[in-house]
Amino acid sequence: MFERLVEYDPTTETVGPMLAETWQENKDNTSITFFLRNGVEFHPNAMGVSELFTSHDVVATFNRITDPSGSNFVAIQDSLMRKGVASFREIDQVQAIDDYTVRFEFNNPQPSFFADLASSSASIQSRHELKMFLANGGQFPLIGTGQYKVESIEPNVKAQYQANTQHWLDEPLFETMEIVAIPDVSARAARLAVGDCDVAYVPKNQHDVFMEMGGNEIFLLPEQYIAAGRNLTCLEVDSRFGNLASACVPSIGAASQRGDGCPACPPSGACPQSILAARNKCCPKSGACTQ
Repeated sequence: MFERLVEYDPTTETVGPMLAETWQENKDNTSITFFLRNGVEFHPNAMGVSELFTSHDVVATFNRITDPSGSNFVAIQDSLMRKGVASFREIDQVQAIDDYTVRFEFNNPQPSFFADLASSSASIQSRHELKMFLANGGQFPLIGTGQYKVESIEPNVKAQYQANTQHWLDEPLFETMEIVAIPDVSARAARLAVGDCDVAYVPKNQHDVFMEMGGNEIFLLPEQYIAAGRNLTCLEVDSRFGNLASACVPSIGAASQRGDGCPACPPSGACPQSILAARNKCCPKSGACTQ
């Protein structure tokens, strides 16, 4: 739903461009100027209008985080502390140089800033929707630029999402997505086994519950704490940002019956490639999306 200025790549432990295309740091690392991506649209608002993302949205997003006079300032700072995000407290100011250039000034160098900037805490929000959100006591839905937009939310029950077909990078894999809260692990495994859901979260040390419930109808991705039905192939897809992201796509007999859930190799030239396990065990690793 939301996106950030930069995206973190866990394999290289570096950040790459997302809503910001490039950036420059000054000599003492107390100022960073970001040059933003043009033509990115926020999800349509309640009136059906989509607004362009600009530097002013970045300023509004971070002013909410850093302004001590804000109504939610204490709660926001407590949340950042729990997540280990410390560098935002050292932001002196965020300034829009023009519509697509924004500058962050710090009280002193912040070596962890880029890692923090790639976290969900730095998700960019529409300045106009954020203003309405705050004016309505937090009851107005926030709007992002991501591949999915919210259709409806029942707190602690479920959230329904619709594909953002106007996304600046790629059209989403699915037209709709529903995330349902099922606290009981056994109930979650049972629903997955009978096809009531496609993918489920597997708590640590609870793999046996899913295998007992689902048997051959479920395969596990232990490293990602994901279980999926056999009608899907779960992939580690190479994003255009250079990092890895999880995705589960409909398969046509692609998933193997191996105990480790390793799917069959995708056809030559297929991109994305198979899950990390498949890369290591089934398929020769290729850097050019050919096999």
